[in-house]
Amino acid sequence: GIKLWTDRCITCTRCVRFLDEVSGTSELYVSNRGDRSEIAIAPGHPLNNELQGNVVDICPVGALIDKDLMYTYRAWYLQKTPSVCPDCSVGCNIEVQVQKQYVRRLIPRENRAVNDFWMCDRGRHDFPYINADQRVMQARIKDEAWPVIGACEEAGKRLAEAAKADASAVAGLASAWLTLEELHLFKTLFAEVLKCPNLGVLAQAAWEARKFEKFEIAADRNPNRAGATLIFGDGAEARANEIIASAKAGKLKSLYIASSMPHYEPSAELLEALAGVPLVIVQDLRRGPLTLKAAIVLPGASFAEKDGVFINRDGRAQVVRRAIDPLGQGNDDLAVLQRVLKGAGAPEAASKLLSGREVFRRMADQYPPLAGQTHQTIGGKGVKLSAAQP
Repeated sequence: GIKLWTDRCITCTRCVRFLDEVSGTSELYVSNRGDRSEIAIAPGHPLNNELQGNVVDICPVGALIDKDLMYTYRAWYLQKTPSVCPDCSVGCNIEVQVQKQYVRRLIPRENRAVNDFWMCDRGRHDFPYINADQRVMQARIKDEAWPVIGACEEAGKRLAEAAKADASAVAGLASAWLTLEELHLFKTLFAEVLKCPNLGVLAQAAWEARKFEKFEIAADRNPNRAGATLIFGDGAEARANEIIASAKAGKLKSLYIASSMPHYEPSAELLEALAGVPLVIVQDLRRGPLTLKAAIVLPGASFAEKDGVFINRDGRAQVVRRAIDPLGQGNDDLAVLQRVLKGAGAPEAASKLLSGREVFRRMADQYPPLAGQTHQTIGGKGVKLSAAQP
């Protein structure tokens, strides 16, 4: 995927040193000597490793170019927002570059404590789902399109009615792709408003881990698994399996799933269980098996459309920042959850919507590792928390 323009090359050898020292794969070398020196590809060993995109970033003269970006747009026209890569639990610091409402590219941002200056190609190229045709843009109830605000409040109202009839027959499943703030509101909805104890966490399945000379791609494909453990407590994923088993046994009347995972593939057991639940509410990024089973569908948001905090595998809290406006009729996951809370009768949800910063400020003292922290104190480099557990 990389094109070499040798007439631009000044033989600085940055790319060669990166492939020798960081990736350890050594696909490029300097051939010839003196004024005839040039970058060359090792015979039978093409540049094809999962860190190759970094050689484009470090080339000072544009001799190495990503073929996907050639003849597409001018880089200096793009708006740049610091954020965090959501594709694995490492939490590489990145810059999201957008043109109007379209994410055009992701590049690494320096953080010596997390990813140095690098990112893998899996994360670098995993953003087309943000503007894909499969995105859930419109809320619906049954087969009828609804305004997002009305659908959210209707969902909250129906959950409240179901909980009043039988709280044990109502459950919620949140994902490890939601921010701390969103997970906290989801927990508040069930634990404080609906008085339902049935809460669990869903996560994307692991992929193959890769370890390079000075970089690692984690097997855990969830950016906030540690955050979900902090908010929901230990055993949240095991409780999700118990909730699915209860649904399959016909013991659940209502189930609210807040996913927003772009590559989540629900198990056959979960899909079978949903068929026996009268009221299924799904909040998700894309149309798929879950939304097809849902009575109420609410739009989810990608990491590029929200402000919030992720906690990576090392217990470092890092801020995700909004790069584009939410595509789901202007509502991100945090706004959707607040509107559901309002419909369910939460006393503080009737006023204006709170920002991610304000929700974090209000919730931080409830979780000891977050005490005294704000989005501002976490800053651009993140903060290592004292513990990952409540």
